[in-house]
This record gives sequence, structure tokens and C-alpha cells, in this order.
Amino acid sequence: MSPLPQNVTSVSISAGFDHVLMLASDGNVYAWGNNEVGQLGNENAEKYSTPTLVEELCDKNVVAISAGHRFSLALTEGGRVYAFGLNDKLQLGYESTPEFSAAP
Repeated sequence: MSPLPQNVTSVSISAGFDHVLMLASDGNVYAWGNNEVGQLGNENAEKYSTPTLVEELCDKNVVAISAGHRFSLALTEGGRVYAFGLNDKLQLGYESTPEFSAAP
């Protein structure tokens, strides 16, 4: 995950239970906070104190984001939804396993 470039600004922000998502002016999604169950879009179970690029969403034309209770959603211009994080209540759309997914 890469840090936020200096010339990038926020287009929209969504705060979840213990993490934050930001759709940026460069068209990318950045995340920070707790990543215990992959809600920041990567497999490192770490906490990030600064906005960090969600690399899996690069070049996906994300137009909207939403941070929930330990999970995250990203909507693309073409109508595709990417979900990542906790799936204990099927919030990622998986009917069974996995319990969580760090990959959007």
C-alpha cells in the first residue's frame, strides 16, 4: 500500500466502525484505521494512521465508497461493487466462507 500523494485531495469520505475510506481526486481509494479483518483492502493485519492506497481498486473507476462495521464497499462507474473486510453477517455477499476477505 502506498501513501497519499501530496497533490491529491478528498472527493468523498466514509467512516466505519474502526476505519476510514477516502475517494480521492486522483480516482483512487485510500484507507486508514484498523485492518484486523481486511477492511482496508490488504492482507496486513495492521493499523494505518495515514491514508494508504487500496491497490486492488486502482484503475477500477470507483465513483462511490462506503465504510461499514469492519467492512468496506466500493462502487464503480460500470455498476460493479467491490466488498472487503468482515463477512460474519454475509455483508460481503458470500453465503458461506470466508469469514472475511482482504481482497476487494
